[in-house]
Amino acid sequence: MQKESFGGNIQYPVWDDNVFLCLLRGDDYDDYAKTVGLTYMSLTVLEIVYYAEAPQTQKDICALCHYNKQVVNMIVKGFLNKGYIKFVEVSEDRRNKYVLFTDVGQNYAQTVLEPLWNLEKKALTVLSDEERKMMLEMMERCYQGYSNAKTQHCISARMKGD
Repeated sequence: MQKESFGGNIQYPVWDDNVFLCLLRGDDYDDYAKTVGLTYMSLTVLEIVYYAEAPQTQKDICALCHYNKQVVNMIVKGFLNKGYIKFVEVSEDRRNKYVLFTDVGQNYAQTVLEPLWNLEKKALTVLSDEERKMMLEMMERCYQGYSNAKTQHCISARMKGD
């Protein structure tokens, strides 16, 4: 499966070499999570670890999904207790640990996420190649706009705090 970077260092599946498969959100995504015995939040964390092109720490996961560290820690510990993930110390900073799949966890994540990817791929068949390309370009612009606005907001907040 080919993957494409989108909004960070996560490699999401692509279709037809040019279309980012947007991850469904909202009720459909929540419903899918429930059918596989997960919550919306735990499915999101599972996706981040699965599609990451580089190992992620819990701090990285928090930044990518915008969940607080307590929520991510609770989800990760649940996966740890099931034997799906393991922690590997970051050599540059021993206080942090990478969250990595075990073999069992990799198989579990694939079993959960591949059908979701296939659903998304099938959903996009209602769009032409040009429409999918246009959708990707618009999503990229929206995410870039969000990133810029967030940066400006943080700068403004810091300046008010001084």
